[in-house]
Amino acid sequence: MSIENEVGVAAGEIYKKFADTENYLPMSRVVKTVNRDPRVIALALGWLLREKKVEVRRDGGKMLIKILK
Repeated sequence: MSIENEVGVAAGEIYKKFADTENYLPMSRVVKTVNRDPRVIALALGWLLREKKVEVRRDGGKMLIKILK
């Protein structure tokens, strides 16, 4: 599978798994739940961020993710 496809699949998984979550989630939870290489997840989150499907913020040293509908 190409990296583009792998990132796209990961983006879809992230969006589907957390679409019903209204709160911000720590990136560590996203990584554990999706169970993919954290670098692929970071690229997938960037993809979703660019498409305005996620919101990302920092809280101290943590990255927090929220799925937008």
